[in-house]
Parts: sequence; C-alpha cells; structure tokens
Amino acid sequence: GVGGWLAPVSATLDQLDLVRALHLPVVLVVGMRLGCVNHARLTAQSLQASGVECLCWIGNHIDPAMQRQDENIATLQQRLPMPCWGRLPYLPGA
Repeated sequence: GVGGWLAPVSATLDQLDLVRALHLPVVLVVGMRLGCVNHARLTAQSLQASGVECLCWIGNHIDPAMQRQDENIATLQQRLPMPCWGRLPYLPGA
C-alpha cells in the first residue's frame, strides 16, 4: 500500500530511498488486472537492479472481471524471481 515502487515519498525521495534507509525487505503486491504481468516483471527488475531484498509477491485480485486470472498467476509464478506467498480475493467494498 505505498503507491508503487517508483512513487515519490517526498519532493526528493522515492520508495527506494525509504527502503534503503530503514533496511526493509520488500513484498511486491501485484494488482491482478490487464497489464499486471508486464508491470510486475518491470517492478521485479527494478527491485533487483536496486539491490534490495524482495521476499515474495502477492496477487491482489482487484478486478473481478479480469479474464484468465489463474493463467496470469501461473505466468507470474514462472517468471518472477521470488515466491508467491498468496492471493487476496476480490472483496467489494473492502
């Protein structure tokens, strides 16, 4: 829930700066919707290039109308360099 890996946290600092300063590991949350495989893989590449520890990824089913959710999860499991720790179901009004 921090707005994305490259989202700024101040006028001069990004998430990366905060993670490094606090020596935090990262959990990548993938919003399951059209484009999620590309977005997750690009984020994973950026995390690796930054040298931070990424513990895992979690699929967050934010679009109940998304087609082929299971296939996208399977692709992410094959292509991301960290394990999947679970899936969060779509919950309207949550």
